[in-house]
Amino acid sequence: MKLGIVTIFDLSNYGNRLQNYALSHTLQKKFGCQVETLVSCGEQPFENGNYLLWLKNRIAKACCVVPAFAEKKWGVGMTRWANFYRWSKKQIPTRYVYGQPRLPDAIREQYDFFVAGSDQIWNWRFPATKFDDYFLTFARDAQKIAYAASFGVEDIPQELQKTYQEGLQGFAHLSVREAAGATIVQKLVGREVPILIDPVMLLTREEWRKVAKKPRVDLTKPYVLKYYLGDGNEDIDRWAKDKGYQVYPLLDPAVPKLYSAGPGEFLSLIANAALVVSDSFHCIAFSILFQRPFVVCERRDKEGDMHSRLHTLLETFGFQDRWMHLLAPSQYLHCDASQTDSILQAKRLQAMAYLQTVLQSTTLVDPKHCTGCTACASACPKGCITMQADENGFFHPKIDEAACIHCGLCKKSCPVLSPPPVTMKLLAAYAAYTKDESVRLQSSSGGVFTELAKAVFAKGGIVYGAAYDKDFRVVHIPVEHAEGLSALRGAKYAQSELGDTFSQIRATLQTGRWVLFSGTPCQVAGLKAFLKQEYDHLLTLDFVCHSVPSPKAWQNYLRSLGEVQAISLRAKDTGWSRYRYCHKVVTEGGTRLIPSGESPYMRLFVDGRISRNACGTCPFKGYRRCSDLTLGDFWGIWNVAPEMDDDKGTSVVLCQSELGAQFLNDLAPKLVCQQVPLESTSRENPAMLHSLSR
Repeated sequence: MKLGIVTIFDLSNYGNRLQNYALSHTLQKKFGCQVETLVSCGEQPFENGNYLLWLKNRIAKACCVVPAFAEKKWGVGMTRWANFYRWSKKQIPTRYVYGQPRLPDAIREQYDFFVAGSDQIWNWRFPATKFDDYFLTFARDAQKIAYAASFGVEDIPQELQKTYQEGLQGFAHLSVREAAGATIVQKLVGREVPILIDPVMLLTREEWRKVAKKPRVDLTKPYVLKYYLGDGNEDIDRWAKDKGYQVYPLLDPAVPKLYSAGPGEFLSLIANAALVVSDSFHCIAFSILFQRPFVVCERRDKEGDMHSRLHTLLETFGFQDRWMHLLAPSQYLHCDASQTDSILQAKRLQAMAYLQTVLQSTTLVDPKHCTGCTACASACPKGCITMQADENGFFHPKIDEAACIHCGLCKKSCPVLSPPPVTMKLLAAYAAYTKDESVRLQSSSGGVFTELAKAVFAKGGIVYGAAYDKDFRVVHIPVEHAEGLSALRGAKYAQSELGDTFSQIRATLQTGRWVLFSGTPCQVAGLKAFLKQEYDHLLTLDFVCHSVPSPKAWQNYLRSLGEVQAISLRAKDTGWSRYRYCHKVVTEGGTRLIPSGESPYMRLFVDGRISRNACGTCPFKGYRRCSDLTLGDFWGIWNVAPEMDDDKGTSVVLCQSELGAQFLNDLAPKLVCQQVPLESTSRENPAMLHSLSR
């Protein structure tokens, strides 16, 4: 497959060159595409353009090989240009199109798709904005893809709105980089579009280090890197002097060794900095990638606020407080990056799924990323998506192409392609268990789920959760009375079949009736993506999920046990504390207790050998989730709060919404509950934050 990238081509801007490289590299190496960046150059300056390219190459080589001579002869600006030119020439396959002020229509026959983006290609304030090229007017609509394109502004002038409407409507696949851009698209053409990470974040730190280059300055001593595109703030110089740090001003021509740095040196300067201070989107993006402490400076141009790009970036990674005017100098170096990698993993997965889908339109989502949540099948207005089991019993969507009307609802409902917003804010973390000892002993951990379910019943509601059917398949069922809760209690180590649960829940919610939905994090995300709106009478619970094992492996294990009449995988007959639970199996021959560590099924499960592929790159881990409450075993409670551990089971509870907090408050008389430090909940529960390690 041959792709053409159309983006700003600026041989003086680090972010521009690096985002161009990242998108080109991703499409080449991870999707196997042949990729060229297309640059329209207007009239050819010589009858034969080869001479100009030869001259450029000769000058650039001289500047890079003998920089001191070049700076003396031509100035530091020429050396800087040469470093950019040589780096781009080596790293980014580029095609210069001469002879016309825009890319010609005939070029559409030479490529399968064209990708517009990223960078501020749709910023009307830039005098050199090429609307024809950046809206891909030369291509057929079906060939047009926008990846994380940026407007760089928050509104479009009235006189340009028609141009933007016509340009945006032609894209078969459209995505933006900032929330402000999504709002513009919605206002102008009525489309809801995904907000994707900038291309530079598609690559890992290790991948960037491969193209980094040592600069001409000392990296061994602590230094502050200053990179201001606006006026900047010199207060940082006094702070650095007090700390004994060097200050490296990257865009100061008076410091040739820094000013002449190319994109490769730019990466090294950020990766090794003690502190980065900048008003640049891409400089801050790389600081986050390399997990370096950073401070963001405000920047305004003569037209107004330049911050919409940075706001989305900082909010995505929870760094809203890193603006210089919000920080005391003593906080400059205290930049908590503990959640960065898990957020990046989720955002990369979303971006890769988007690219996979637009490049292979017959596939809804790559099977190795599909969670089997059924949101797509539930959303299809024509019922042309069915969930079919693979060889391991995991369900995947299959589209009847003949019946498909290409409405796109399936993709908009997929929690991987269109993740529901994580608007919840973690309010508190608790250790808790029910005061009803009989319920507690029948539960996997502390019995908190049962008390929440009873509270929903008291409101006239209905509870959906996982249960065994007569063949011990794990299926989601509705329960309307407390007597039915026993079927939902207890861990079931196999992925549940949801069937039409999501559609049932929507129909129930539309009547105004309360609903509690309990499921894996990906199932809760799938429900939220399917519903596409918040309901004040929907309580969602997910749990600390290690992974979902194969339904086929589960059935094979059951057969190995004989004629099973009843089974509990989390029986407390041998205790609970320090992982002493067991399997309790009832057959015609009697009752057996199998220590968890001696179960071959549990060993395969814990090792990840029978788990779903998507569990290896789960985007729904972390403290920030779209559920109201997260429940699980509070492993390690014996170290955190020993008084809460009596060997009968204690739950960890993360409260992520006001609704969740309200329910917990109402249940206070029924629970033994103690607030705990957030970080204590994951010390012996790595599955809370990290995907399955195979």
